[in-house]
Amino acid sequence: MSRTALIGLSALLLLGVAACARPQVNAGSAVPAVGTAAAPGGGDATAFLQEWKDFPVTKKPRPIVLTGDAVLQAGYRTDNAKLAVLTARVRLAATPPAAPKTVTVHLADGTFTLPAISATQAFDQVVQDGSKANAVEVVPVLDFTSVTLGTAEFHTDRGPLRLPAWLFDAPEALGPVAVAAVAPSAFWQPVTRRSPTAPAADTIAADGVTLTVQLPDSDNKCPGAAVYEYTAVAQETATAIAVSLHQRLVSPAASSSEPCISDLMLRFRAYQVKLAAPLGNRVVIDGDGAATAVVKG
Repeated sequence: MSRTALIGLSALLLLGVAACARPQVNAGSAVPAVGTAAAPGGGDATAFLQEWKDFPVTKKPRPIVLTGDAVLQAGYRTDNAKLAVLTARVRLAATPPAAPKTVTVHLADGTFTLPAISATQAFDQVVQDGSKANAVEVVPVLDFTSVTLGTAEFHTDRGPLRLPAWLFDAPEALGPVAVAAVAPSAFWQPVTRRSPTAPAADTIAADGVTLTVQLPDSDNKCPGAAVYEYTAVAQETATAIAVSLHQRLVSPAASSSEPCISDLMLRFRAYQVKLAAPLGNRVVIDGDGAATAVVKG
């Protein structure tokens, strides 16, 4: 496989249209009767909630929960540079400055002085972000020729968070590669699952219990198709909240329906749900068990 083909794979888009007629049901599944409820799709919410059972909601500072990448990259000017990062063929070719023992971090629950990591420790994360297993051909090592201590914005379950960060730059890079200068002990480590989609952040109202979540818009606009009503339902534990869609069949599909075209795009819409207890420091997870961003509405 050529370099161009390999890079092209990461940019492929699935395009297509589908004819919408009578709704199709998987073999062995049941069609809900009018007025009944069913929870379509998604994983096992109970199992996902168990993954978060040890999250320390009373700890201060509250651990940082990343919902995005721990290594932030702006991109590269050449194919060789992209492949070097992808295959962990990178090298720190600059003398790193002395690392501070601590850094000041402004979190949702206050301002804290936290242990720091060195530039060398941070660059180890850049190396680990790639993998030699990705290699289909050998490319030159990419040298990062500059390293400074600055800041960068990371995606977390409480919205964008600007953290002290080590910034590594290379002539072939479109911008510095950023790694948080905060020690791993400040982050919640056990759950590393990431959401494959990035809808707008969920919001929590001032009352602490009115949660507005972004979930897939499942409405079928095809003439004659079954009509469903969707509501968001929260499943809560002391440490986490899983929100899923429940459906109620309002009217079944017509005996015959006109064909129409669907663009197969995944769209989200806002749903509101009342929590049994205030959100507090609990984590909100999606249908894949990944933490999602929640900000004040």
